[in-house]
Amino acid sequence: GRNAKSAGDTAELVTRAGGQGVPIVCDHSDDSQVEQAFQEIAKQTGGKLDILVNNAFKDPGSASPEVDKLLSSGAKFYDLPLSVWDD
Repeated sequence: GRNAKSAGDTAELVTRAGGQGVPIVCDHSDDSQVEQAFQEIAKQTGGKLDILVNNAFKDPGSASPEVDKLLSSGAKFYDLPLSVWDD
């Protein structure tokens, strides 16, 4: 789940290794939260973003037998229909 402490701990590891970790907790299904996340990143880094780690999951096979069949046969995410990724 979304956990500010875990995100902060990971960002601290990045910072200790010489980078600049910016922990952001964001619901990727909410466009306004995504926009706010990128605004915060821009504010903290001067607009520089080298690596973005998204830890988001929505079971694409849960709503469609066709997609479930593709996934069961070993399909890669890019083999799935675009409708899977568009709410």
